[in-house]
Amino acid sequence: MSIAKRDVDIVLRPVEAVPENLVVRRLATVATVPYTAPACLDRIIALQPCAEAK
Repeated sequence: MSIAKRDVDIVLRPVEAVPENLVVRRLATVATVPYTAPACLDRIIALQPCAEAK
């Protein structure tokens, strides 16, 4: 479905930056929490120094 093709009337999408060509209204603040499988945890921890270098 496409907003540009007018296939939908209402779209709910989480965004940080709002495109200028859309009419928007904040409906709610949504909290997010990252989850991972224990098997992937070592890979994620290995990336931590890169994340801290921001």
